[in-house]
Amino acid sequence: MDNSEITPPYLAFQEKADAIPDLTHLQALVIQLLVDADRRGRDLRDDLRREGVKMSGPAFYELMARIEERKLVAGRYVVKVVDGHTIKERWYHMEKRGLKALARCATFMPGHDAFSGRALI
Repeated sequence: MDNSEITPPYLAFQEKADAIPDLTHLQALVIQLLVDADRRGRDLRDDLRREGVKMSGPAFYELMARIEERKLVAGRYVVKVVDGHTIKERWYHMEKRGLKALARCATFMPGHDAFSGRALI
């Protein structure tokens, strides 16, 4: 048998690459958390911690920056004055693209509800 007739496993896998979600499990979880409402970065970090994700502040905001760059979520600053001090809070909103990416994850993992939380991790 000629070796040129054998399809290497990585090529067979590559043919199905379109079906593979383009979100990491953490990105999918963050988008899930934003399905129902806009949230503050601090609240998202607390929710991730409750889900068992241990992440430093800088690592969290790097994750969010990458998701924002892909236009899956949008971030904005809300300025408030607390006890005479001006503070900026980062708020996040899920974009339509983020919902579509999350839906593709659900399609990739049949039997999992993409909007139930915890399903994608």
